[in-house]
Amino acid sequence: MPIVWPVCVRLVADAVDGGPGESRVRDTPADNSTGRGGMDSDVQARIDGLEAELQRLRAEVVAARADEQTSRREVFKKLAVAGAGAAVGAVALGGGRADASQGAFMILGVGQSAANMTYLGNGTFSNFATGVLTSEKTLFWADNRTSTLDNGYGVRGDGHGTDGVGVHGHSDFAGIGVLADGTGVGLMADGARAAAQLVQNGGSPLARADAHTQGELVYDTDGNLWFCVASGTPGTWRQLSGPADSGQLHLLTGPVRVYDSRPGATNDGPLASGQQRIISLAAAVPTGATGAMFSLTLDATNSSGFLAVFKNGIPWPGNSNVNWYASGQIVAVTTVSAVDATAKVIVFAGGPGSTQFIIDVIGYYA
Repeated sequence: MPIVWPVCVRLVADAVDGGPGESRVRDTPADNSTGRGGMDSDVQARIDGLEAELQRLRAEVVAARADEQTSRREVFKKLAVAGAGAAVGAVALGGGRADASQGAFMILGVGQSAANMTYLGNGTFSNFATGVLTSEKTLFWADNRTSTLDNGYGVRGDGHGTDGVGVHGHSDFAGIGVLADGTGVGLMADGARAAAQLVQNGGSPLARADAHTQGELVYDTDGNLWFCVASGTPGTWRQLSGPADSGQLHLLTGPVRVYDSRPGATNDGPLASGQQRIISLAAAVPTGATGAMFSLTLDATNSSGFLAVFKNGIPWPGNSNVNWYASGQIVAVTTVSAVDATAKVIVFAGGPGSTQFIIDVIGYYA
């Protein structure tokens, strides 16, 4: 369909004092109603005239280099006017192409086709032929390698709004949306809210039937993050994190004593059979941690029994972390327990006896 050009075009092809006079294109609004064929012929004839004028002006530029009395500024103004006239006329006809094989103008705001790669480089150099797109894989190349700046950009994109996107890359046919490489860092991301965000896509890769390549990351619809360690169908995967994971163990620089039931400390006294205490580990475990690693030490045991440690807020799940078999024993064990949102655990005593106990935190999971 011909492109409607909803403006009038008025061009001055020659406005030099003492020149051959003014040659003007009449104010002619583009129209694709009846009589279009006649208009196309008229516009095409004007384009042909403007292109001939452009060639004449180019020759005048060459002559201007040898004639110091010629105003180069005026010549270049005329070149711009004539070139713009030819370009606008081509758009009015709706059949122009913008590509390196023809050296045509690229017109903003309209759809255009290309047969060759378009190259835009930093600096001054002679035009050169670029690859044909049947064999050249790059449609547009912005080359800023010759910049004198240490932080020169090839392409910059800026978006607007919380959902705005500066640069969008997309590929059909199961291809790659954005490819980043470099002799230094291939990809660097920064953001005030977050440096990067993955989008949930599909279920667990362990249950998939498609092929995957070593190095891929998958964030599944259950909120689990996976890493492919070996290519295959579906490949070999390792789960890195997820809502049900305990997270990574963070070891403290040294053990931190958070509880001691003995006299001189809390003086809470021995924990007897069937009793339980809520113990806070917050002096060493941050809010939001999922679990803690700690040493649990028994002192001044009486008879026999066991202690169980578990997450605050749930009933005793039937576990045992440490046991004693006689009175007067000192027993220590390193163990792990889940914690609640405020880093609290419950210590429960079972068996006939009682014991003092101490907790030293070694690390936490988050």
